[in-house]
Amino acid sequence: MKTLKLLTLTLFAVIVLSANAYSQNDTKQYKYTAEEKAKLIVDDLKTVLNLSNDQYTQLYNLYVQRINEIRTNRAGTIDKDSKKQKSKEFNNSVKAILSEQQWTDYKKYWKDKKTTGKKDKKKNKTDSGAEDDSGLGF
Repeated sequence: MKTLKLLTLTLFAVIVLSANAYSQNDTKQYKYTAEEKAKLIVDDLKTVLNLSNDQYTQLYNLYVQRINEIRTNRAGTIDKDSKKQKSKEFNNSVKAILSEQQWTDYKKYWKDKKTTGKKDKKKNKTDSGAEDDSGLGF
Protein backbone atom coordinates (compact mmCIF):
# COMPACT_ATOMS: atom_id res chain seq x y z
CA MET A 1 0.00 0.00 0.00
CA LYS A 2 2.82 2.40 0.91
CA THR A 3 4.61 1.58 -2.33
CA LEU A 4 1.52 2.39 -4.37
CA LYS A 5 1.08 5.77 -2.62
CA LEU A 6 4.76 6.59 -3.10
CA LEU A 7 4.63 5.61 -6.77
CA THR A 8 1.47 7.70 -7.33
CA LEU A 9 2.97 10.71 -5.56
CA THR A 10 6.20 10.44 -7.57
CA LEU A 11 4.30 10.13 -10.84
CA PHE A 12 2.17 13.17 -9.96
CA ALA A 13 5.29 15.22 -9.11
CA VAL A 14 6.94 14.28 -12.41
CA ILE A 15 3.84 15.27 -14.38
CA VAL A 16 3.53 18.63 -12.61
CA LEU A 17 7.22 19.46 -13.01
CA SER A 18 7.36 18.50 -16.69
CA ALA A 19 4.19 20.49 -17.45
CA ASN A 20 5.69 23.51 -15.73
CA ALA A 21 8.97 23.19 -17.63
CA TYR A 22 7.14 22.78 -20.94
CA SER A 23 4.96 25.84 -20.39
CA GLN A 24 7.99 28.02 -19.61
CA ASN A 25 9.72 27.04 -22.83
CA ASP A 26 6.59 27.47 -24.89
CA THR A 27 6.05 31.22 -24.36
CA LYS A 28 8.30 34.25 -24.48
CA GLN A 29 8.22 36.53 -21.50
CA TYR A 30 9.01 40.16 -21.93
CA LYS A 31 9.88 42.58 -19.20
CA TYR A 32 7.60 45.23 -20.76
CA THR A 33 4.67 45.24 -23.16
CA ALA A 34 5.30 46.85 -26.55
CA GLU A 35 3.40 49.93 -25.41
CA GLU A 36 5.39 50.23 -22.17
CA LYS A 37 8.69 49.75 -23.99
CA ALA A 38 7.76 52.31 -26.65
CA LYS A 39 6.76 54.81 -23.95
CA LEU A 40 10.10 54.37 -22.17
CA ILE A 41 12.03 54.89 -25.39
CA VAL A 42 10.01 57.85 -26.66
CA ASP A 43 9.92 59.52 -23.24
CA ASP A 44 13.70 59.40 -23.24
CA LEU A 45 13.83 60.70 -26.82
CA LYS A 46 11.43 63.51 -25.94
CA THR A 47 13.95 64.83 -23.44
CA VAL A 48 16.98 64.34 -25.66
CA LEU A 49 15.46 65.62 -28.90
CA ASN A 50 13.00 68.18 -27.51
CA LEU A 51 10.09 66.56 -29.37
CA SER A 52 6.78 68.32 -29.96
CA ASN A 53 3.60 66.56 -28.83
CA ASP A 54 2.81 65.63 -32.43
CA GLN A 55 6.30 64.17 -32.97
CA TYR A 56 6.00 62.28 -29.68
CA THR A 57 2.71 60.68 -30.72
CA GLN A 58 3.99 59.74 -34.17
CA LEU A 59 7.19 58.21 -32.79
CA TYR A 60 5.30 56.36 -30.06
CA ASN A 61 2.98 54.73 -32.61
CA LEU A 62 5.92 53.89 -34.86
CA TYR A 63 7.86 52.28 -32.01
CA VAL A 64 4.88 50.22 -30.83
CA GLN A 65 4.48 48.88 -34.34
CA ARG A 66 8.22 48.16 -34.70
CA ILE A 67 8.53 46.43 -31.33
CA ASN A 68 5.55 44.23 -32.13
CA GLU A 69 7.10 43.36 -35.53
CA ILE A 70 10.38 42.41 -33.90
CA ARG A 71 8.70 40.27 -31.27
CA THR A 72 6.52 38.54 -33.86
CA ASN A 73 9.51 37.74 -36.06
CA ARG A 74 11.87 36.71 -33.28
CA ALA A 75 11.53 33.06 -34.25
CA GLY A 76 13.96 33.69 -37.09
CA THR A 77 11.52 33.29 -39.91
CA ILE A 78 12.75 36.44 -41.68
CA ASP A 79 16.11 36.51 -43.46
CA LYS A 80 18.82 39.11 -42.83
CA ASP A 81 18.05 41.12 -45.96
CA SER A 82 14.41 41.48 -44.97
CA LYS A 83 15.42 42.54 -41.46
CA LYS A 84 17.77 45.16 -42.89
CA GLN A 85 15.04 46.41 -45.21
CA LYS A 86 12.54 46.67 -42.33
CA SER A 87 15.11 48.53 -40.25
CA LYS A 88 15.83 50.91 -43.13
CA GLU A 89 12.10 51.57 -43.62
CA PHE A 90 11.72 52.24 -39.90
CA ASN A 91 14.63 54.67 -39.87
CA ASN A 92 13.24 56.47 -42.93
CA SER A 93 9.91 56.84 -41.15
CA VAL A 94 11.64 58.27 -38.08
CA LYS A 95 13.71 60.61 -40.23
CA ALA A 96 10.52 61.93 -41.88
CA ILE A 97 9.14 62.87 -38.44
CA LEU A 98 12.28 64.60 -37.12
CA SER A 99 14.05 67.78 -38.17
CA GLU A 100 17.61 67.55 -39.54
CA GLN A 101 19.14 68.47 -36.17
CA GLN A 102 16.88 66.04 -34.32
CA TRP A 103 17.80 63.29 -36.78
CA THR A 104 21.52 63.92 -36.16
CA ASP A 105 20.93 63.86 -32.40
CA TYR A 106 18.78 60.74 -32.77
CA LYS A 107 21.56 58.83 -34.54
CA LYS A 108 24.07 59.96 -31.91
CA TYR A 109 21.68 58.93 -29.14
CA TRP A 110 21.37 55.37 -30.47
CA LYS A 111 25.10 55.10 -31.19
CA ASP A 112 25.89 56.13 -27.61
CA LYS A 113 23.15 53.86 -26.27
CA LYS A 114 24.53 50.92 -28.22
CA THR A 115 28.07 51.32 -26.89
CA THR A 116 27.01 51.88 -23.27
CA GLY A 117 24.44 49.09 -23.52
CA LYS A 118 27.10 46.54 -24.40
CA LYS A 119 29.14 47.55 -21.35
CA ASP A 120 26.09 47.38 -19.10
CA LYS A 121 25.09 43.94 -20.41
CA LYS A 122 28.50 42.52 -19.53
CA LYS A 123 28.25 43.95 -16.01
CA ASN A 124 24.63 43.01 -15.31
CA LYS A 125 24.10 39.55 -16.72
CA THR A 126 20.92 38.03 -15.33
CA ASP A 127 19.57 34.52 -15.31
CA SER A 128 15.93 35.56 -15.10
CA GLY A 129 15.15 34.28 -18.59
CA ALA A 130 13.05 37.37 -19.34
CA GLU A 131 13.54 38.75 -22.80
CA ASP A 132 14.31 42.39 -23.42
CA ASP A 133 14.37 44.35 -26.63
CA SER A 134 17.78 45.86 -26.21
CA GLY A 135 18.74 44.59 -29.66
CA LEU A 136 16.14 46.67 -31.45
CA GLY A 137 18.72 47.91 -33.94
CA PHE A 138 17.42 51.44 -34.28
